Amino acid sequence: MYKFPTIPFPPLRIHTSCEPAIVVGVKGEICRMNRKTFKIIGEHQTPFPSQIVGSTICDGLFVGTWIQFELEQARMASINIDNEPSKGISKSNLRKSKFDTQIDTSVAGSSWCHILDSQPLGITSNENMICFALFKKGIYCINKDSNEIWRKEEINWVKDEMIENSQIIESVCNGPHPNKKGESCVWVWSLGGYWAAIEWEDGTTISKGVIKTKGQVDNVISNEKGSWLISLADGNIVQWNMFDDSEQTIKGGPFNDALFIRESWHIAGWREDIIWNNQRVERTPRKELSQSIFNHERGLMILDNGGEWSLFGQINSS
Repeated sequence: MYKFPTIPFPPLRIHTSCEPAIVVGVKGEICRMNRKTFKIIGEHQTPFPSQIVGSTICDGLFVGTWIQFELEQARMASINIDNEPSKGISKSNLRKSKFDTQIDTSVAGSSWCHILDSQPLGITSNENMICFALFKKGIYCINKDSNEIWRKEEINWVKDEMIENSQIIESVCNGPHPNKKGESCVWVWSLGGYWAAIEWEDGTTISKGVIKTKGQVDNVISNEKGSWLISLADGNIVQWNMFDDSEQTIKGGPFNDALFIRESWHIAGWREDIIWNNQRVERTPRKELSQSIFNHERGLMILDNGGEWSLFGQINSS
């Protein structure tokens, strides 16, 4: 099999909806990658001074958020994906900036960069709009130039006493509109499995609810057709249909990524590749932890935590 180039740092996630693709590292690294050859374009750099906790692609911009709890600092910034990433401020200088306001702490090479006054909890985009949530502040929508479109208070869900911090937002993502076929809306998910669908246009809450399966949510992915895959901290993976409110559950989580292809969920599970459809659940062991899945012309590819590529479902447990 053809060996694809290795990612030059431990990857956290990859954005493949754009060209070039953008690979994000666990320490704030960014590199651009050719979607066909997987070759790294130019040099990789660390424009963000710490791990990028959330990121999305919006109309040619990489938009990311970072937070340093010990320094009580958080930022959101955008970088043009056509430009090579720049080397940013070091952590040592970031620490010094707390006592020296002359030190520039903006994200290197950014089109815009803003201080956040609370912890970023999730981020997503649709066309030229970006939606994100801040802890105990609310939900915000801006355009690609960072101009505010709307903001709203936190969603008021019924608290689940069995799950700690059940109302805290875990994920903000784009998904199918519950009432308008072919359109999308913002979906906000909490740690306790609560959800709310929100209009992109004005932030109006369309509907809200909660999944029946109890557990702490740590990842949510939509197939854009009404099926959602939800990873729970206890290892359960829930498949929820938003139209008939049905649920199915298997073991194999937590997962980092999943794709819905040929009427089957293809899941990067915990040291295993999982295919899940109405007929079967098929598992293939994997030595390394999977970070991302990419539907490539050579087949479905897995990017592992060591930066190596391999075919989904390829036995490599030895």
